[in-house]
Amino acid sequence: MQQPNDALFALLLATAAGMATMVGAVIIFFVKGKSEKLLASSLGFSGGMMIAVSLIELFPSAQAAFGETMSVLNGTLLSVAWLIGGVLIARLLDSLVPHDQPKNSAGTRQHKDLLRVGMVSAMAILLHNFPEGIATFMAAYTDPALGITLA
Repeated sequence: MQQPNDALFALLLATAAGMATMVGAVIIFFVKGKSEKLLASSLGFSGGMMIAVSLIELFPSAQAAFGETMSVLNGTLLSVAWLIGGVLIARLLDSLVPHDQPKNSAGTRQHKDLLRVGMVSAMAILLHNFPEGIATFMAAYTDPALGITLA
């Protein structure tokens, strides 16, 4: 039987995991002036890490989980379909964010769409972290060791 302390522990763990995401966002408040180099580096690092985690850890786990309830081929196809669905959702988010008009007579953008990329990334992270927080809470509520690992 679950205890009220289990729910409190799960909530605190999910909150701590969510606050860890905020650490990266807080850095921007301590940077003096606008630095496109910092923004580009941060976006490149976070994008690379998300792709690496998705392809190295999550994709094989999804294939295995789907493979338990269906054939290996169908599990793989369903995993690929969800991966493509994620790409399409990211593309949809990109189309919803307004694009800057050219800033000078040569037709080039001064900031090379970094603000737009940052906005799309922020929306994707927001959409990703909400269900991830629910999953962390449920995992920690069921098995505290699993919850700590997931957080």
